[in-house]
Amino acid sequence: MNKMEIKVDKKDNRATLVITDEDLAIGYILRKELLENNEVVFAGAVKPHPLVNNFKVQIETKKKDTMAQVITSSDKAVQTINEIFEKFSKSLSK
Repeated sequence: MNKMEIKVDKKDNRATLVITDEDLAIGYILRKELLENNEVVFAGAVKPHPLVNNFKVQIETKKKDTMAQVITSSDKAVQTINEIFEKFSKSLSK
């Protein structure tokens, strides 16, 4: 199994994350959490081509703390996934 790789390209209040060896669903989850963040102006996730093994997440924030907002939104995404996992596990144990 390959390890996920993330390359970051930052400039002012914008950043592009190129994520390799992972499913685009992670990009969509991160995008959703970023869009719910009041400091984020734009967030998008795109897979350049179906045969390419990476996708991009682009972010623009109100201030120059783009990566701080990515980390905050990623933490919220992990919390949401943990809640879903707990509910799913409980429903299977019934």
